[in-house]
Amino acid sequence: MIVGLILLLLILVLFLRLLLRENHAVSLNHAREKYQLSESQYFDFHGLSCHYADQGEGDVLIMVHGLGDSFKIFDPIVQRLSQSYRLVRVDLPGFGLSDVPKSFEPLGEPVEYYRAFMDYFTEELGVCEFHLMGNSLGGLVSWEFALQNQQKLKSLCLIASAGYEMEVVKHNISKGVLHLIPKFLLHRGMPYSMAKKNLAMVIKQRVYRTKSLIDIHYDMINTTGTLAYFIQMLSFDSNPNIKELHHLKTPTLIAWGQQDKVIPAHHAAKFAEDIPNSQTKIYSNCGHYPQVEYSNKFVEDWLSFAQGETPG
Repeated sequence: MIVGLILLLLILVLFLRLLLRENHAVSLNHAREKYQLSESQYFDFHGLSCHYADQGEGDVLIMVHGLGDSFKIFDPIVQRLSQSYRLVRVDLPGFGLSDVPKSFEPLGEPVEYYRAFMDYFTEELGVCEFHLMGNSLGGLVSWEFALQNQQKLKSLCLIASAGYEMEVVKHNISKGVLHLIPKFLLHRGMPYSMAKKNLAMVIKQRVYRTKSLIDIHYDMINTTGTLAYFIQMLSFDSNPNIKELHHLKTPTLIAWGQQDKVIPAHHAAKFAEDIPNSQTKIYSNCGHYPQVEYSNKFVEDWLSFAQGETPG
């Protein structure tokens, strides 16, 4: 009887702590004021204000981030690449400095929605030919777009791309710390401690889990509506066109971290087997973001690949 009362009291205390915990959510305007660049631009997509950063000169390289990320995840490679290329880093609707969609209608579920978004965005840019690079969800968005637009692409780069075993991937994402946040508290955002744990799951080497990167992740995931949208995305049945990949003739670089806990490195071999004109680079002691943990080597590999050489 006493043990039961103590347990009930502990549960009540925990519930009250959750209910009264600090509100971590920030407005999108606040995030924009803090993170937008002088090169930032916005465009309208079905009533949403969507953000991209446009830097450098030369052949165009469009860069697409992953689930819960933003254009900032490519920061470590921007300085070097922008010396030779025009880099266009877009924030997908729902993330970064772009508005959060209220629904995917009338464009279908997420895969169809983001394919339509990329069609619209590339038309908005007015570029006829370009390189395309996508990380994680951004990889899936990129190769789905590439299947329908091969005539526009000079090359494709898939960094730890989603596509295979989607239920396993979604489980890997949610088993970190997201399941600890009750749905009725999503509007209060993600605590800083959880943002740190999330980053520890995706970045293998501690030295690259910088305070700056944690702050960016914390702020971006906590913009109003983003965390709830993030979790909503995990609830959809995803049906990528994996069986169509063998039709993809675009030169493709497949880059992966050997210790990726989100999308296992053996998925790189699956992409390599299904995409005929592809090359693969695996980075040891590396998690989900080779462009962060191996920025210099990744840039060298991508430049060699984009110039028609075999990465060393």
